[in-house]
Amino acid sequence: MASSGSPLYYTYVATVRYSKEVRASLEIGDTLYPYDSGVEVLIPDTTGVVIVKTSLRPDFVGRLLSSCYLSAVEYVTYIAGCVGCCGSCVGEVVERVMGWLASGFCYGRVRVPRSGELGRAFVEAVHAELYKYVREGCPSALSIEIFGKTVCYGPVIHQRHRSTTANYRN
Repeated sequence: MASSGSPLYYTYVATVRYSKEVRASLEIGDTLYPYDSGVEVLIPDTTGVVIVKTSLRPDFVGRLLSSCYLSAVEYVTYIAGCVGCCGSCVGEVVERVMGWLASGFCYGRVRVPRSGELGRAFVEAVHAELYKYVREGCPSALSIEIFGKTVCYGPVIHQRHRSTTANYRN
């Protein structure tokens, strides 16, 4: 049971291999279901992603996903927060991310896989601003996920290890 002040559900975005949304949703659902029978795995209109809602904490979900082979999943990001953007909101996004980072999270790289309706120039500006705060030696990655005009951010909690899957073909 969630303690007072913690969310009932945590939201995650899984970046998946091309046209593998259904497979990824099954792999993730099968992995998390034994620990949370209320897990929801959704396939949105945005291609290349799967949305996961579960009561399981990010550190536990990361360990579970990393303990098994997920053939269709590239990255899984815990969504720590989101900002709705109208026009240019680079400053607002960076300010919100920096506020969240004050909780002690450090990152060694920034990934922004999609531009949504905000465009490439927006993505490059956000990436450039957040890259200024990259700390050498931090193994974590900060992910910026854009859906339409909504910008979400959080840590990457699972990353596919390419060295073990480089020769795997479906």
